[in-house]
Amino acid sequence: MQINLFKALIISILSCLLSGCFLLSAKRYNSALLLNMNPDVKLEIEQIISASSGGRDVTISDETFITNSLLTVESNASNMIPYPNDRTKENPDQYELIMSDNGQCFINERKTKLQWFLFKAKCTIAE
Repeated sequence: MQINLFKALIISILSCLLSGCFLLSAKRYNSALLLNMNPDVKLEIEQIISASSGGRDVTISDETFITNSLLTVESNASNMIPYPNDRTKENPDQYELIMSDNGQCFINERKTKLQWFLFKAKCTIAE
């Protein structure tokens, strides 16, 4: 019984690490801006945001994370159910581009504090 539990724990930890999603120390990163936005970087960011939001289709602007380190995405935007002021009832999801002490770029989901490493992006510390 303990061996199966141990194997399950090891598989869970490895899966999390290999997926590129993990928690960084709160004091070891800074807000960042992208240095390059090209189709590969844009696709990578869209896939991360889609995966973190349950597979929802996401399309971002070419200016995302270029002038602002924060991206806000409506949680359940819908044209079918009208809400006052055309807003949804749930709070929007917020994502921040961050850079670790060693210069690696990550996307931080503010609600869950989960972070995803960006393989194709280059970033700089936001001033």
